[in-house]
Amino acid sequence: MSIAFSNPESVKVLNRALLKAYYGLSHWDIPKGYLCPPIPGRADYIHRLNEWLQHDLMQDRPAKARLKVTALDIGVGANCIYPIVGATQYYWNWVGSDVDEGSLESAKNNVLLNEKLARKIELRQQTQSEHIFEGVIQHGDVFVATTCNPPFHKSAEDAQKGTDRKKLI
Repeated sequence: MSIAFSNPESVKVLNRALLKAYYGLSHWDIPKGYLCPPIPGRADYIHRLNEWLQHDLMQDRPAKARLKVTALDIGVGANCIYPIVGATQYYWNWVGSDVDEGSLESAKNNVLLNEKLARKIELRQQTQSEHIFEGVIQHGDVFVATTCNPPFHKSAEDAQKGTDRKKLI
């Protein structure tokens, strides 16, 4: 059996299974028409970030000291994947922001329907698309890391064209 990575519904089903089996989520979904990146590649980014944080920020601390990480995810998207992986694997706290109301609504549903995420992930809407941080970062916020996976496709259709083009190669 293999996964048809060119089929967004197949990727979504795989993501849901991985998030349940490896991250302990009881619910995860995204609305039709939103991009659905495969979980393993996104999780690798968070694992590498953790390695960097542990090496660079923990080297002068006692081995048992636990680094308290609060991270900011710019463009959290409907899938909320970076905060989900960071919160479940490393117990990091997250603030996720997005300009798209639908993305935030989906991300909020995923967080609220998983008790283990509810106290670890806060979502904030950026109402001014020409700004990244203004209004998102609040007085007193301190972030150890920032993640961002900006959309590189204008739409799901453009993303599908890119996937179809890869099949021809």
